[in-house]
Amino acid sequence: MARHQLVDSPRPPQWPALAGYYLCLLCIPSAQAAPPTGAQLYRWRPAADELRPLTTNPAADYRSPASSRDGQWIAYSKRNSSDNNPTTHICVARADGSDERELAVGLSPTWSSDDQYIAFARHNPQPATAHSPATQGPAIQPPTADVYLMQREGRNVSLLSRSADSPRWSPVAPHVALIDADRRNLAVLNIITMERRQCLPEGWLPDGGISWSPDGQQLCYRLPGYRDEPSSLIIVPANAPTPRVRLQADLGDSTTWSHDGKTILVSLRTNRSSPFQLMLVQVNSQAPPTLVPGQPRDRNNEGADWSPDGQLVIFSSRPFPD
Repeated sequence: MARHQLVDSPRPPQWPALAGYYLCLLCIPSAQAAPPTGAQLYRWRPAADELRPLTTNPAADYRSPASSRDGQWIAYSKRNSSDNNPTTHICVARADGSDERELAVGLSPTWSSDDQYIAFARHNPQPATAHSPATQGPAIQPPTADVYLMQREGRNVSLLSRSADSPRWSPVAPHVALIDADRRNLAVLNIITMERRQCLPEGWLPDGGISWSPDGQQLCYRLPGYRDEPSSLIIVPANAPTPRVRLQADLGDSTTWSHDGKTILVSLRTNRSSPFQLMLVQVNSQAPPTLVPGQPRDRNNEGADWSPDGQLVIFSSRPFPD
């Protein structure tokens, strides 16, 4: 299948399961004498075509930002590269980057629908136990992560799910979508009843890039490519295991829906000698992806978070080549 070919497929591609982790929203200024070496957060306002940096700390690496539902705050992960044993922490700051507060060790934060809680992942050095189709018994998997929950101020950190990764909170319900490493599936967890629903048939496990449609009815994610095949953008109903392939391309590590649910913002590259760029994909159209204007064309722009009101995009960029 050619890159960027758009298909609706009723059957799963024969590709492997969990292949890696996720990283969201980072950016580096494009015109500085000595730009920061770590990933930096940037803010883009589509209506005004305004791009500005939120962070410029050369000793830190900022990743996986997420806008609060009210648009007043952002959460993100931060690692100080100058530390001898750098640890990634969840931080929050105001939407203009001011008033930064460090909350807890972790990464990949996501806000609850009422902005009162943050779910996040934390690496677990212990290997996960997963079902092995070959032996019908347990199989040892590489170290994974667990998903935790805390109040927005960082208080009352509690375990939400073992052997899980890439949490994303539904915009309309107390549900968290996550990668279930033990069951090798995309799951939706009701945090009130703790009921867990598997969303995918066998063979469709994502390796990141999970996001919800604004009405909470659909999910999309990145399915890794098999051998030399490109990865795929998958869209699946939240309550039915009927995924479809929307796009095949060399995709980056995150996805995010527009506030009207008609568009998904992804990053992709046309070949391995080109940087990742932010692209807009129409959900219910066969139109090819379109380039987001104004982004640094000579850097890897590997992810974005679109605010619920559609006014703000926080995206990531790092030097190319690395």
